[in-house]
Amino acid sequence: MQEEIQSVIDSTPKIHMYIWSKEMHGKFVVVCMALGITTCRPKQILKFFEHYEGINKEIIGSHLQKERKTIVNDHKLRQSGEIENWMAPNDVQNETLTAIVQKWKEPDFKGFNDEEIMDFVKTL
Repeated sequence: MQEEIQSVIDSTPKIHMYIWSKEMHGKFVVVCMALGITTCRPKQILKFFEHYEGINKEIIGSHLQKERKTIVNDHKLRQSGEIENWMAPNDVQNETLTAIVQKWKEPDFKGFNDEEIMDFVKTL
């Protein structure tokens, strides 16, 4: 019986927690907000973090899900479907993010291109 239990434990996939530094998390928020928090996808975000060791699409996806939940809580929404692109999380505040949020509040604004987003990241 004990051997069977150990076999099951050994065969279960290990979950590795990725530790986000404050600086890296700030960049993540800026990238997500610039892409549009409502529609950005892990694959889009990943190209801005390829030089970070150990990061992959699954880690990005998990952090994105957490970030959207933070926005829901910060803005007192009922669900993530109510998020709008100008809604930023309260845990990251900087001039770059403020400029991105203001741009998303413009009625005809459709988003930033990759070059503009990379420029935002470089300013952090």
